[in-house]
Amino acid sequence: TRGLVALLVAAGGVCAQYHIRVAGGLDSYGYVSAAHLIGSGRISEPQPLAAALPFDNPMNAAAPLGHVPSPDGRASVPRFPLGLPVVMAIFMLFGPEGPFYVPLAMALASVVLVYALGRGATTEDADAGHVCGLFAAALVAVDPLFAAYAIQPMSDVPATCWLLAAVWLLTARHRERSLPSSVAAGVCGGMAVLTRPALLPAVIVLVVVTADRKNTRSLLATASATAAFAALQLFVNLTLYGSVAASGYGPASH
Repeated sequence: TRGLVALLVAAGGVCAQYHIRVAGGLDSYGYVSAAHLIGSGRISEPQPLAAALPFDNPMNAAAPLGHVPSPDGRASVPRFPLGLPVVMAIFMLFGPEGPFYVPLAMALASVVLVYALGRGATTEDADAGHVCGLFAAALVAVDPLFAAYAIQPMSDVPATCWLLAAVWLLTARHRERSLPSSVAAGVCGGMAVLTRPALLPAVIVLVVVTADRKNTRSLLATASATAAFAALQLFVNLTLYGSVAASGYGPASH
């Protein structure tokens, strides 16, 4: 474990040096501002300026970056999925800059999860498993894309972390799959969907291919937890965008 700790310290130190703590773009502002909305106990923001604009569809101009008009046209709602803003809102308990540390924290968690997956893939030889896990974790930690998205408020690394957690919980060979771990796997898979709804097919395939036919209870627990999050995403679509098949990017046909 000393090698893993050294890797985490090195990766964390480098990322912290270049860590971005401002919302300087469309996506980052959309996520952080949505987190502040959630933290204040609401999910929409009235835009009274729209009533004074002398052209059609004034809410499209009045809505801030990363937000779109609500179905009733009286307020703006977040454009992007709410999985990341919800976690960011929790991190606001640590201070106003808390949301900016979510991707960095989840990047380090992703490295640990990759190590655990690599180590678990080689169960016959403990030393070989450790080397395999450490090498896999190092490959992830130094990947340029992974490092770039670990230092800014974007959803790429958090979605990766949630999916890795689901994979680890569903494929760990060193223990029997318990009911709590099965539910946790469904929750992690569900959070991956709330963070990136396009990951739903991947989560469904993961649950199916890792299913233990002899442990129906655990399979149902994982599937039920995942389905609950998928239903929540549909409810969010209906509430914020007027249709279960719509999103902040527009109708499903887009």
